[in-house]
Amino acid sequence: MFGTISNTYTTTLGLFFLNMILEAVAAYIVFAEHKRQSDRSRLFIAFFFLTSAIASLGEIVLALCAPEYDSGFLLMDPIIILFGFLIFFLLWLYPIEMLRPGWIDWRRGLLLLSPWLFFMAALLMLHHFDIRPLYTLSDIVTYIREPNVWLRIVLTFIFIPYGIWLLLMQHNWRNSNAPLVWVRAVVVITLCMTVTYFASRGLRLFWANIAHEILYVGLTLLILYIELVVRLNVLRPTPTEEADYQPPVVTLDLPGEALPSSEEEATEKTDVITEVSQRIQIALDNPDIWQNPDLTQDDLVRMVCTNRRYLQLGIKQLGYDSYPDMINRRRVTYIQEQLRSNPAQNLQTLFYDAGYRSRTSAWRNFTAIAGCSPTEYCENTRIDL
Repeated sequence: MFGTISNTYTTTLGLFFLNMILEAVAAYIVFAEHKRQSDRSRLFIAFFFLTSAIASLGEIVLALCAPEYDSGFLLMDPIIILFGFLIFFLLWLYPIEMLRPGWIDWRRGLLLLSPWLFFMAALLMLHHFDIRPLYTLSDIVTYIREPNVWLRIVLTFIFIPYGIWLLLMQHNWRNSNAPLVWVRAVVVITLCMTVTYFASRGLRLFWANIAHEILYVGLTLLILYIELVVRLNVLRPTPTEEADYQPPVVTLDLPGEALPSSEEEATEKTDVITEVSQRIQIALDNPDIWQNPDLTQDDLVRMVCTNRRYLQLGIKQLGYDSYPDMINRRRVTYIQEQLRSNPAQNLQTLFYDAGYRSRTSAWRNFTAIAGCSPTEYCENTRIDL
């Protein structure tokens, strides 16, 4: 009934089976999260997990029932490449929706899918005439000038420019409840999976099968960690966004003239530090600055027109230990003020409004600064009232 399977593919089949179970469980968990709190990014990634589980099941059935799967199987198989594109497309929708909620609509989705539609149509037309069978790497090199060969290679690696585009995409932090650093981690791992997919499914390299399945498992666990632990569950109105979105530009009404750009240019160091600290305080009085989860120390340096050294000295003159300490204390102070006015407020919404996009970071910083957890602070505030 079944073809003979080598020891190497026995290992690969075990990984396929584990991946199928993990993807199915992940799909169930994320669908449940989406049902509890509707979010399109969760819906996208849940469908990705589901299709991945189905694809792994197909790989297992194919390996068990088709003897040619182990040896002599075609490289760069068009069917595997085209269906692989669709699965990866579902994966790319997840970081897009987290970075720019509401940006994806059916028109933009069709535009993103258009390369797949074009290459699929081209390959189907060529298939009607002739598809070059490829059995070895030398076959690929020999016939790479043929349209049916280089089209398959281009379609495999077309996700690399998608990934670069996502790494450069502006984060709409006013509408997004996802932390940027974690979204970029998903994008980077997916780019690595593009390479291992080509090597494993396209070139049938055993080591690439192992690497691809390990990356698949790692990505799945990372996304589950983001959804269940890191990401804030905040009720947001369904956002709509223009294609030319740009992050808000904050301008400060700063006193005096521009400060020296280097320490050597400063004639009165004490006066310069005092001026910098005043400008930092002006920045702290503007919620649009410290509520921005993507704010960096270099951003603040540019805003107050100084350099990193004087920024640090100005921060210390204001009584803070460092830049992170200053920003986190300002955010925690805001959360405390809001809880004192209404202890029944939703904590995750307050974390979001204060500029946090990670539950763990918000909880950790609040506890370290306030000396108690947010829940304990709420209870203490209710007793005082």
